[in-house]
Amino acid sequence: MGPLGAAGGQRRRGHPNRQRRSGPPLRAGSTGLCVEGRCGALWHVCGMCGAWALHARTNVEPWVAWARRLRPPSSPGLVTAQAARGTPLSMVRKTTAYAGWPAFVLGACLSVACSAVEEVDAQGVVTLSDDAGSRLAQVHVILQPQPDPIGVEPQLDISASFVHYRGLDEDSVRSRVGLGALPFERLDVGTCVASEALDGIELSAAEHPAVADRELVLVDAGDVTFRMGEVSGELPLVLLPDLLPYMSGVDYEQVTDVLPSVFVYDDESELSVEIEGSGDDEIPPTTLRALLPAKLDFEARRGFDASILELRWRSARRSDTPLVLRIAGYVGSEPLGAEVTCVIRDRGFFRLHLAELRSLGLGIAGEGLHLRASRYERSTFDAGEFVGGEFIVELRDSRFLVLR
Repeated sequence: MGPLGAAGGQRRRGHPNRQRRSGPPLRAGSTGLCVEGRCGALWHVCGMCGAWALHARTNVEPWVAWARRLRPPSSPGLVTAQAARGTPLSMVRKTTAYAGWPAFVLGACLSVACSAVEEVDAQGVVTLSDDAGSRLAQVHVILQPQPDPIGVEPQLDISASFVHYRGLDEDSVRSRVGLGALPFERLDVGTCVASEALDGIELSAAEHPAVADRELVLVDAGDVTFRMGEVSGELPLVLLPDLLPYMSGVDYEQVTDVLPSVFVYDDESELSVEIEGSGDDEIPPTTLRALLPAKLDFEARRGFDASILELRWRSARRSDTPLVLRIAGYVGSEPLGAEVTCVIRDRGFFRLHLAELRSLGLGIAGEGLHLRASRYERSTFDAGEFVGGEFIVELRDSRFLVLR
């Protein structure tokens, strides 16, 4: 067997120290009654207020004496006789102004101490949050058996992501973590678009700054390994940078520029991915298996009309999924203009009119065109709480066509 670590190395996002960090658990929705341990403090304050009010109602003498000192001479409220006779305290009648003080103070204390409970409406009803979050999972394998003719693409790129989120919609999450829809899911067959139009991130209403209760965690699924014929390897963990306050966790990616010499592509062989699991029921140990896509043997040449390219390849035997074609102009080793992505039927032949792609920014005035054809095999998998995960195997074949 040939481990990939010795063959092609790791590029772009490999994590050399293998420091694994699980994303923080999703917090349960707050009821508004006990926020960060303040519930006990609120009841303590309310209890003190209630005790004081009860004590004041049964021991009014000090308060009456204090009120007398403050009362203007003409203010009514106490039953008294002439000054010479005096007035025993037992004859004092508690008026509304003084008798209501304990209840007033109690109400004020309750109002101040319990004002933090914002979810309680006028009828005293609390609305409970039951947002357990949603989950996405994807394992994407990009395989190019023959080296890229101009060396701009690796021969193997494997990524895996297990996403737990809440407070966001699915499209926003997919854009944030690079799990966007495949080109043939967004384009009709027989159409083309500038590739950058498929890569843009659009913030939906769910990501508006006013929405504070959102979270996106990429879950640590343990060790993730793959096997493809005589080649096997382990996907390094990639620590998610703290670019946004609500995002955290790890994902996986293995990028290999050159495959080991022992690798021989066989579309009858099987690709397997082993997921160790997170150690609990969220992601149990799981094995994914898929047959490799049929060989492409992609070829491109110019026809009698120099503005038309004739494309040929081996048609698919097992799938009706369209073929994805990516085209870019080059001057030497530098790209010219915009890359264009097209979706065509996987029937083995296509005539491409370059003049139709000029309006999309394709640099057809360069020295040559870099063409990449992709064939896909897709399936779904369940891994514990991650139901309906996507297992995508993409086979690529590239050619460089000299124009002048």
